[in-house]
Amino acid sequence: MKHGTNKFRFLRKTISAWYEIMQFYARTGPKLPIYLEAYNYIKNNKVDIILATGEPFVLFHYAKKLGQQFNLPWVADYRDPWSPNLRKSPWIYHWFQRSIERRTVNNAQGISTVSPFVAHQIQSVGIFPEIAIIPNGFDHEAMDQVRQVTQNASTFSIPFVGTLYDWHPWKRVLATLNQWKEMNPERAFFLSFYGTNRNEEIMNEVRATFPRLEEYVKVYAKLPNKDLLQQLASYNALLLFNYYAFMGTKIYDYLGLKRLILFCFTHDPEANALKQQHYPLEVGADFSETLQEDVLRETNAGIILKDADHLLETLTTLFEEHAASGAIKCDSIHVEQYARSFQTKKMADFLLKLHHSPAEIA
Repeated sequence: MKHGTNKFRFLRKTISAWYEIMQFYARTGPKLPIYLEAYNYIKNNKVDIILATGEPFVLFHYAKKLGQQFNLPWVADYRDPWSPNLRKSPWIYHWFQRSIERRTVNNAQGISTVSPFVAHQIQSVGIFPEIAIIPNGFDHEAMDQVRQVTQNASTFSIPFVGTLYDWHPWKRVLATLNQWKEMNPERAFFLSFYGTNRNEEIMNEVRATFPRLEEYVKVYAKLPNKDLLQQLASYNALLLFNYYAFMGTKIYDYLGLKRLILFCFTHDPEANALKQQHYPLEVGADFSETLQEDVLRETNAGIILKDADHLLETLTTLFEEHAASGAIKCDSIHVEQYARSFQTKKMADFLLKLHHSPAEIA
């Protein structure tokens, strides 16, 4: 690390590949302490069933191993697909992960995952234990603690939180904001990025391509969730990028915050080109690529933006609303069904169903 990010790249990739492969065959790799801690816990405590959440998917391997050692059933909880998510990786790596996935998870008593589409991806590998659909959700207790935080009344402000993927049109959004600023030089706004994987790249892009925005675009390191929610609750609207067949996780916190969501985009040419080039999954006609849109329509929680022009128009409308009232209204409904407590009950019911003696857990 002291040599920077570019030196010894081949050596670094070789070491990573070694651990990525050998962690499934030997007691090695950076995740091994999780297995050792779980082993000690099960050895000294009464356990009925093992629940392993991926990714990292080596945790499924550890759960299988622990299940065999202690004669316990285990459940594979997929928050993302495993090997189908690697179709743009080298074929040999995809083949290796696919074979490991099939060999590991076919031993599971059951599977839980976030959507029918991901369930289909799992079954396409040749894995057929019982599957329960249990989406992600927001922490209602954490949301209650920030419910009294008021919106920033002085400056119109929007944040984005989390990972930026190659198919996310964040540069398109910056270009649109730059265009809006050209049209409205006297108007101020802030766009903030929290805890992304591209904070440095974002600011380099702003300085090189959109210097007009340098004063208005901010990046922040990752924050503990409690502190992050306090920050987000003070913003006027929330930026969300299209995940297509994925629901993602950030939409749930956004729903819980009850701030207007700006969804980018449904039919933007540049965004479509990025999807064509970088989106890792082939969905097919049998599954929806509008999961987030459907939730936003159901909950009335945001504005579904068609393209950059639609965003440009919306920025003006929202700015004027904020200038008049000091806030942006969000009239969301039925968001309680996306609370994590509701999904946890579904998970508990599924585990009880799988367990051979539910009364022992109850």
